[in-house]
Amino acid sequence: MRFKFTVKIVTVLFVSFLYWISAYSDRWVSDSGLKAMITRQGDLLRGTPQDLSGKMVRYNNVDFYKEGLVNPGSKVPSSHVSSIAWLGEGKIACVWYGGSREGAMDVKIYFSLFDENTGVWSEGNVIVSRESSSDELGRYVRKVGNPVIFSDSSDRLWLFYVTITVGGWSGSSLNYKISYDHGKTWTPSKKLLLSPFFNLSNLVKNKPVLLEGGGFLLPIYHEFINKYPEMLMVIPDGDAVQYKKWRMGFELGLLQPSILALDEKRVIAYFRNAGKGNKKYVMESISNDAGMTWSEPLPTTLPNPNSGLDAVSTPEGSVLVVLNDSFKDRSRLALYLSKDNDREWIKIKDLEDTPCMEFSYPSIIRTPDNTYHISYTYNRKNIKHVSFSDAWLSEKL
Repeated sequence: MRFKFTVKIVTVLFVSFLYWISAYSDRWVSDSGLKAMITRQGDLLRGTPQDLSGKMVRYNNVDFYKEGLVNPGSKVPSSHVSSIAWLGEGKIACVWYGGSREGAMDVKIYFSLFDENTGVWSEGNVIVSRESSSDELGRYVRKVGNPVIFSDSSDRLWLFYVTITVGGWSGSSLNYKISYDHGKTWTPSKKLLLSPFFNLSNLVKNKPVLLEGGGFLLPIYHEFINKYPEMLMVIPDGDAVQYKKWRMGFELGLLQPSILALDEKRVIAYFRNAGKGNKKYVMESISNDAGMTWSEPLPTTLPNPNSGLDAVSTPEGSVLVVLNDSFKDRSRLALYLSKDNDREWIKIKDLEDTPCMEFSYPSIIRTPDNTYHISYTYNRKNIKHVSFSDAWLSEKL
């Protein structure tokens, strides 16, 4: 009897300790150290990396809207959580994970290239598996998940992805790989040490905002015991990185932030709402100091059924958001626009709307040739790609 009581006490103390670690891990970064780090990196960059690269771009002024599957001949039953990036020279890259089901041990991360001249996606090839990740990281990896891909201002292609050693998504760790040749070859995976206790519960969903000094702000999130959003500043140093993580500093239940630079110092974030209640809305917050501190989140008028979303800026300063605009499920995926951050949202188009099917986890970018590209989960079986021009968008307004 006394032994059982002791075990209960130890369990309570252990869980309390985990809660403390979860709630206060951001204290590992001092305000002064963080401010100095951000200051050294300079201003936020509003353009895409390719806008700043000096590459020749063929501008597209044609009114068009196109759609098709990234992986029409997929050999695995389930595909989910895609991310899309522009590589220049008419090439688009997309990554996603696929396997027998979400969270299965046979899940792998796939990579495919889209040629804008031919309109064809290459067959997806595996760039990460749990076996390759285990070998490269030198530790046991039970399963892999959520990938994010993007190019930085030095034309490096980054892949951040999740690994799990024990448990589910709340036990995730974050890792990265770099490609210097647009995805043909990759550096070995490297792990980020982001929390003091077993390095647990660091996940990623959306692209970063670039910094003038060559670094970037990557939005991440935490799910162990508590659910909350975080910021990760990454400064490249060859194949290695310097990095700092901090909590965005407000209420629990907000996940998977999508962030956009409004100007050199201001950043806006939109959040998946995993809070309580039957009617949940996308929440938003603004930072006036390049992401170091954030305003109290406010609800938008956009419904959110606890589902991922993504956003991108237009050249005129408007914001495009792709999301499931429902309180109940993920059977409709829609595109919305807000002009000049005025908090009023205009529905542009339902990308998908079929009951009893799932369309979710979008990723959206705008390329310097005046084209928008969206990838998203298509009924958990495929990844779909939609593209449209500035001219098409203007016609819808």
